[in-house]
Amino acid sequence: MTLVDQFLSLKCAPDVLAACGGIHNPSKEISEAMALIKVIKGPILREPMKWHLVDLCAGNALTSLIAVHLLPVATAIAVDIKPKRQKGYMGVQRFDYLKADIYDDFLWAGFLRPTIFVSAHPCGTLAKRILFHDLGPMAVMPCCLPRHVPETQGIVRKKLGRYVAWCLALANDCGGKVTEAAGCLSPCNLIVTKGL
Repeated sequence: MTLVDQFLSLKCAPDVLAACGGIHNPSKEISEAMALIKVIKGPILREPMKWHLVDLCAGNALTSLIAVHLLPVATAIAVDIKPKRQKGYMGVQRFDYLKADIYDDFLWAGFLRPTIFVSAHPCGTLAKRILFHDLGPMAVMPCCLPRHVPETQGIVRKKLGRYVAWCLALANDCGGKVTEAAGCLSPCNLIVTKGL
């Protein structure tokens, strides 16, 4: 069963879709969100209602909306510098959407603990900004590359490509690891995890 089929088979799928409104590329974005859900669900299921979830560079907030409907998270907060304004967000219990810049250090100090951080496709150096905080477990699916991919990954870049080199450099620098999101429909389908 594909990640999209898994999502569509959930009882909460219509509620999630109604809450987030229109999705630009639904199959791709659903598969990205479901890939991240698979990574974070273990710790959350082991300790129900203990974890808060923060969805950074959230866009349509699909990952955090799925999580708050599907998993026993205490709260889910979507964060973006340009938040989507959907009326459906207001009706979701234990969910909030915060307009904020992840480069603002005060933002990081204000999250409830314990927190799991996720981010589906933060662009360029935004992934680095997220992963270099030590505030809790993280699962980040980087997308477009920064202008300068670290040269230390030269042989990897040459053999496996710039995207793989970028993800490996991120994981190496933050003490994390890289896994491939099986079934994710995005060509940028690697997940850098830390603490999970």
